[in-house]
Amino acid sequence: MAPNVDGIFSGKRRPMTDSASVCAGSYTDAVQSLKTKFRGALGSAGLAPEEKFEVAVFGHGGRDTNLWLAIVEAVATDSELRDKVKVSVFSCSWVDDDWEWVMKCYVERLLADGTVAEGSISFTTMKYHEEVSVTMGRVMGHFYKTHCVVQCEQGVDMFVEPVTGEWLQDNYEDFAVNNACMAFAERSGVPSFLVQTNSDLDLSRGVDGDDVSENVFAGQLQSGAFSIKVEWAQSGGLPEAPPGTLIALAIKLGACPDKRQGFQQLLNFKVEEFASLPNLYASYIAFSGLQTNALVPVAGALEVIVALVGQGHSLPWQPATPVKNPQWLVARLLEPSEAEN
Repeated sequence: MAPNVDGIFSGKRRPMTDSASVCAGSYTDAVQSLKTKFRGALGSAGLAPEEKFEVAVFGHGGRDTNLWLAIVEAVATDSELRDKVKVSVFSCSWVDDDWEWVMKCYVERLLADGTVAEGSISFTTMKYHEEVSVTMGRVMGHFYKTHCVVQCEQGVDMFVEPVTGEWLQDNYEDFAVNNACMAFAERSGVPSFLVQTNSDLDLSRGVDGDDVSENVFAGQLQSGAFSIKVEWAQSGGLPEAPPGTLIALAIKLGACPDKRQGFQQLLNFKVEEFASLPNLYASYIAFSGLQTNALVPVAGALEVIVALVGQGHSLPWQPATPVKNPQWLVARLLEPSEAEN
């Protein structure tokens, strides 16, 4: 049947996710949802007993790639998946990014201490800023023996057209990688999933939150949850220009030039104790502060803060109202043939 041309050019957005698959909750909820989805995909793959279930993960830039740690945690902490699944991430990072060596160090630590099974994860640096055909050729080359594709998105610019935003290069590269991933998934008959967090990053730049909520989040989009006030203790000395809200605190922590000092002063936390944090994502954020003074993503800073609050850690401030968990989204992306029109 021919497509309805009037419908295609009506300006109406189409759903990008299978609403029945949407999990919009905490980091812990996201990990559990990934376990369930991977178990289902593994059971349907029809693999030989000795064959690994191969998951290819693509980040949409440096901060986006960090989200793959939820996937790593889902596999590493599930007895059915731990020795059967191989997770390979490809960073899709900017040409001047230099964070990749920190992630590689963290991966080596996870393997060395047995947090993950030997041979179950790999990290590959893949840079943008080259001819599009070259990038797409390399993306397609990474799909060798892939049984499942996952894309990681921090923010929501992946869900808008590539010429509608201020950050056109970033939008275009998200769009191109998504197209490559979806084309492979549809052609090969493998599932394609999404892991996402920190929607406010792009909603504050003018992305239509109602549209994204309806077509991506099944109406469950969280926004503006971290503008709550924080009240600083007067003893022990206040930091210079103490932030007055939780989001301002996360931004200040992410940008502070001395990360060890910043974590200590703003959170009363020593980055050397990164392994004490309750999940791999928060632990990696603190680990990165131990290795480098590079920018920490706001989403990562918030996850550390929420983890410390949940652990009853002695903080130099108190929230005026209870702190919510940052929202994470896990969903199955609709293939082109499943979309209306």
